[in-house]
Amino acid sequence: MDRLLSLQAFVRTVELGALAKAARELKLSPVMVGKHLASLEEQFGARLLHRTTRRISLTDPGRRAYESALQIMREYEQMTRAIETSQSVPTGHLRITAPVAFAERVGAILSEFSATYPGVSMDILCDDRTLDMGEHRLDLAIRVGKLPDSSLIARRLAPAPVVVCASPSYLAAHGEPRTLSELADHECVAYEHQWTGQGWAFSNPGGPGEIVVRLVKVKHRSNNAQVQRELVLAGKGLAQMPAFVVDDDIKAGRLVAVLTSVPQIERWVHAVYPSGGHLPLAIRVLVDFLIARFK
Repeated sequence: MDRLLSLQAFVRTVELGALAKAARELKLSPVMVGKHLASLEEQFGARLLHRTTRRISLTDPGRRAYESALQIMREYEQMTRAIETSQSVPTGHLRITAPVAFAERVGAILSEFSATYPGVSMDILCDDRTLDMGEHRLDLAIRVGKLPDSSLIARRLAPAPVVVCASPSYLAAHGEPRTLSELADHECVAYEHQWTGQGWAFSNPGGPGEIVVRLVKVKHRSNNAQVQRELVLAGKGLAQMPAFVVDDDIKAGRLVAVLTSVPQIERWVHAVYPSGGHLPLAIRVLVDFLIARFK
C-alpha cells in the first residue's frame, strides 16, 4: 500500500469531511480510500476517525496523526517544488486566491497563462477574506489594498486607486459631501473586510500616516465588493471602493465620484507568496507574467 497516498487520503478525508469527496478528488474509489484509512489504523494500532453516516470526526490519536500528516505532506510538496525549479519549463499545480471583484478581471490573464504554459494547472479561490496561506495550502495570493505585516513576499502588480462614490438619486435626495467632516451626515455602505475597521482612510499630505474617518451612519455592509457596488447603485449611500470596481459606472453616469478634492489613499494590487526555501518555477513565471500584463 502506498503510504504517502494513504496519508493523503487521510488528510483529504478529514478536510473534506467525507470519504466519498476525498475519493473523487484523489480519483480513487470510496472502497480504496477506506482501505487506505484502514491500513493506516492497522499500522498505527489506533482508531483515527469516528465515522457515522452523517459526519466524520478525529479521535485523539487521529488528531495527532493528522497534524503530523500535514507536516509530511508539506515537506513532500516542498521537495517536489524544489525539483520543479530545476526544470526549464514550469509545471505543477498552483492554488491561487484573489478577491471576487478582482478575480473577474484577472481571469482572462490566468486563462492566457494556462494557454502559454499548459503544464501548469490551477485552483482559483475567489474570496474577499485574507486567507491564511498555510491553512488553505495556497501558493499565491492576489491582494488589493494595504497589506498586514507578515513574512510573506509581496510584489506590486498595479496601482489600485480608491474613490468615494454614490448614485445620482442618492445625491439628489441627500446632497453631496464636500469635506470629510460631512461624511457623518451621510449613509455609508461599508465593506466587511476594510482594514481600517469602521472607518475610511484618506491621504494625509500635511502629516504622517493617513486620516481615518469613522463612519457614523451604516445601515448596509457587505463582505463582497460587487454586492457593495449594487447597494450603492440602488441609492443606499456612499461607498469608498477600488476604482476598478466602479470606473465603468462612473463613466456611464450610473455613479458619481465625490470628495474629489480630498487626496485619496494610494493602494496597490500585490502578488503575495511564501518566503524561504525554493520558489517553484511555476510561481515565479506566473508572477512575472502578471506583472508584464498589468504594465
